[in-house]
Amino acid sequence: MIASLKEVLRNTVDNLTEEDFKRFKHLLRDQGQIPWGKLEKADRVDTVELMVQVYNTGAGDIMLSILMKMNHNQLAMDLERDLNKVGVTSHSGGKADAPALSEGRPMSQQGGGRDFFSKHKAALETRLGLLAPILSDLEKCGVLSSQERQDVESEGSKAKQKRALLLMLEEKGDDAQEDFYKVLLKCDPYLVKNLEKSHS
Repeated sequence: MIASLKEVLRNTVDNLTEEDFKRFKHLLRDQGQIPWGKLEKADRVDTVELMVQVYNTGAGDIMLSILMKMNHNQLAMDLERDLNKVGVTSHSGGKADAPALSEGRPMSQQGGGRDFFSKHKAALETRLGLLAPILSDLEKCGVLSSQERQDVESEGSKAKQKRALLLMLEEKGDDAQEDFYKVLLKCDPYLVKNLEKSHS
């Protein structure tokens, strides 16, 4: 299965332009598990090898999430189809179309934002990806003030930034956690689906 997975991932990154591939590596670095020192000079084959070493069969979900952030929706849908063919089921519920990911069983209709936050706080601390769009949307919807956003961004490392954000949300209570869930569903739908599925 791993050999087939690598082939699918390699075929997918081969469809990226050189500029997009560089951006892909930066977004992969921002996942926090693969140091830039290993990624910076890695070619497409090396990058796939690193992803599978670190994430194993979860590498497919990571690539899907990054492609969606890059607005490569068609490529993400093709990848999801190919993953299913080789027996690696993605956690997107069969939908690589980001806006549709909230359909079917939206937790927010079940008071789920609060439940999601409390259930997955520890996992979020390690698995949250790009913070910039999340912080921006939380500021726009009034969950964070501009000063609070700056306080989070001023923390020295990504890990400390995540911890500071989650602590703020915990202190702000249910409504803030509900809005955070909606923002996360927009910014990183595959992470939400992955976490929800692990507790379903």
